[in-house]
Amino acid sequence: MAKRKKSGVKLSVLSGVMFVTLILMIFLSVLSFKKEEKTAVRALPVMKISLVNTTLTEIQENGKDVKYGGNQVEIFDNGITISYDNVEIKGRGNFSWMAEKKSYRIKFDGKVNLLGMGKKKKWALIANSVDNSLMRNDLAYYVANLLGEEYQPQGRFVELLVDDEDLGVYYLIPSMEVDKLAVDLKDSEGVLVELDNVYCKEEEKWWVAKNGDCLTVKDVVTEDLTDEVMEEFVTEYNDLLVALRRKDFEAASEIVDMESFARYFLISEFAADPDAYATSWYFYKNGADDKIHAGPVWDFDAAFGNLEWGDWPEGFYDAGTPLNRFEYTYEKKDGAGVCRYDKNKTMLETINISWVMCDFLEMPEFRELTSEIYERDFRDKREVVKRYIYLKAQEIGEFARKDAEKWGKGDFDAEVWYLMEWVEKRFELLDELLGFGDATFGADEGDAPAEMDEVEPESFL
Repeated sequence: MAKRKKSGVKLSVLSGVMFVTLILMIFLSVLSFKKEEKTAVRALPVMKISLVNTTLTEIQENGKDVKYGGNQVEIFDNGITISYDNVEIKGRGNFSWMAEKKSYRIKFDGKVNLLGMGKKKKWALIANSVDNSLMRNDLAYYVANLLGEEYQPQGRFVELLVDDEDLGVYYLIPSMEVDKLAVDLKDSEGVLVELDNVYCKEEEKWWVAKNGDCLTVKDVVTEDLTDEVMEEFVTEYNDLLVALRRKDFEAASEIVDMESFARYFLISEFAADPDAYATSWYFYKNGADDKIHAGPVWDFDAAFGNLEWGDWPEGFYDAGTPLNRFEYTYEKKDGAGVCRYDKNKTMLETINISWVMCDFLEMPEFRELTSEIYERDFRDKREVVKRYIYLKAQEIGEFARKDAEKWGKGDFDAEVWYLMEWVEKRFELLDELLGFGDATFGADEGDAPAEMDEVEPESFL
């Protein structure tokens, strides 16, 4: 009996060891899975462009408008490789084209679905060369979506290689034009227009409104109707100017989609975009019977407290300084309007700001509308926006640090931390500007971790 008991003990011990071993194996498997899962989350898609009959140096030296066809593009994502032949590449951007790290546009033979974003022929590879966080454009588009912008594309971060040279982190996004994936206009007279008082006259054709605003057609549904459609657009734009000068909110509302202009104001103000109302301000109109809509938003790499730009007053990019003030004077300069948002400081001496938004802000009805939209759609999104920044920083952090090292940029982690703090203060400013005092709204339960305010810069891994 004793022997049996001893054998039973041995068997029991062996079973215990096997059980512990099994638990340990499961634990290690879980750790391995978690590690793989974490690695998968952190991995960026890779886009590789193989140039044919040209070089990257040639593309950069010959200017942004020269097109080079016949190239190959490969995309590596989640273990899958997709290849495309006969892809055209060219430079893109205005001020950003002067940077060492340049942006590009690629055009495929037909519409292709890149990284699950939908089918399109033309795509932009944004360098975000002046943005140490690399995230400001993406953040602006996310905010626009939160505010309900109808046509607001949002891109994906990729690691870009051209002829095996690693160019760092780029932002792949559908080009801004009229199509199903970007601005989906159906009417034969649909048009996408850009107000650009900085670079407009570098385009092939432009139109000048009565206040000096320079308008260029970015895309139309029917190319043969371009002149006709733009003439009608400019006529209605001039009618809007008259209504605004008379502070006739009702008449202006018959011409434009007022909510879209209020959203554009909120996005521009929240981001403190130095380009606002001067360049990259888009409008669309889906035929003669449609109103003028403001949007989509585009080109926010200098925003969110990033750059002191042109002749703006000192400190304008501080999170506690309004981009817009309700009091202003209007002056003529070289036939164009210049906003003076207070009596003493000219916002920009070198760039003509459209005074359209100045006049919108002079109308109590418009300010009331912006407050309503802010409270309804955005005021409670403070922690949601901060968490979005935090998660994006985790997604691109490893690659962004390499990008910074390659291009001589600033500290990525410190910039992300600055951006999160800046956003926090900007919400406080909007509360004050839009009539909500010092009151704050919390995020919906579960939207952000309770310890978000305790996150340190080095945690963006």
